[in-house]
Amino acid sequence: MRRLGAKECLWLGLLLGVAVVLTEGLAKVLTAYGLGIREADYSHYYIDDKNFNSIIWVDQYQVHPYFGYENESIRRFEAGRGRPDPNDFVIGILGGSVAEMFGNYALSEPTALRALGGVIPESMGRNLRIVNLAMGGAKQPQQFFISTYFLEDLDLVINIDGWNDTLHHNLLPVYPLDFPMLSLELYSRATDGRVIGKLSRLARWTYTTMNRLPMKLPVLAHSNVYFLVWYAVHDRMFHIVRRLEGAYYVAAIEDQRPSDVPKPDWSVSLEDRLKIWKRYTSLQWDLLARAKKPAFFFVQPNQYLKNSKPLSVEERQAAYLEDWSRDMHIHEQMSRLKEAVKDLRHSGVPSFDLTGVFETTRETTYQDTCCHINRYGNKIMAEEIVRIISQQYAKETSKDIRQRGLSR
Repeated sequence: MRRLGAKECLWLGLLLGVAVVLTEGLAKVLTAYGLGIREADYSHYYIDDKNFNSIIWVDQYQVHPYFGYENESIRRFEAGRGRPDPNDFVIGILGGSVAEMFGNYALSEPTALRALGGVIPESMGRNLRIVNLAMGGAKQPQQFFISTYFLEDLDLVINIDGWNDTLHHNLLPVYPLDFPMLSLELYSRATDGRVIGKLSRLARWTYTTMNRLPMKLPVLAHSNVYFLVWYAVHDRMFHIVRRLEGAYYVAAIEDQRPSDVPKPDWSVSLEDRLKIWKRYTSLQWDLLARAKKPAFFFVQPNQYLKNSKPLSVEERQAAYLEDWSRDMHIHEQMSRLKEAVKDLRHSGVPSFDLTGVFETTRETTYQDTCCHINRYGNKIMAEEIVRIISQQYAKETSKDIRQRGLSR
């Protein structure tokens, strides 16, 4: 076979260059006039893809033998144990993803919890230090375990949870209800050999690579052709990943269910979950109280609880799913959780209901169809948490709070 000469290679390269320019030009026209998108850098589309982020959020966690899993914030705090600064008054934020986002807000907004320094006697003259120990998907007893592990390192605990503890989502009979929600993802999927598992991992890898490649190769972030292809297929890829992962998890669970064991009834499962939540919340409070560590437990708000918030137009479009509201029994779950808060209060646990914190807020506070709250919503929630804690300290001395529990 004859080798191409230098001149022929030059012409071939020129033709390829012209083809690339023409293809990029055509893609630019289609993008600008077909999609109405006129940008030179498409990076933020890949980074801010909500579907993509809803798939990869688990990747930030690593398995932990005691907590089930952990994130970078917990690892950093653990690394600094044994070297406390006596001038710090450490406030630990615990709970699931809503608590995690609240913790991030408190860290980014120094004034969010500053008022607590004026009402907590032990914090007088000390620096308020916020430590975010919350994790997406976390539920009891993970908060209990984290409180136990860091008992000597915390001065006050703010626990925000509830949604994950009542979700109609269980891994029975593979894992007990007490186990972390992410157990199947973190402990089973990586080694599972069934075909559906392999297809699920392949689809997930393809979608992940498609979004991350432009970040590694900046030329692709500016490519009109790459963006046009991504725009055309990314939604479809997301649904393929979701369907395969859903099929995998069903298979992984159902394959291990004995033929004579029926699927769990959601109402029975909910009652069992509430018992777990109340039991470990009570144990967490008892543990902290015995160590003379003030703690406050808050049930997070949720947009699917009826009459809990006048939803804005934006929330109706981007933060509310009718089929979720109907099929997942969320209103009933949250209503039962509200009653469980009263049970904890009657038993002396400082537990408070935040489900009505947005009852008069017409502005947008919910940012997605799950339960997550934007910066404005976290501001409102922080103000209410500070108000409640301040009110409780005004009722009783910190000694009474630690030794006897809050007034009922």
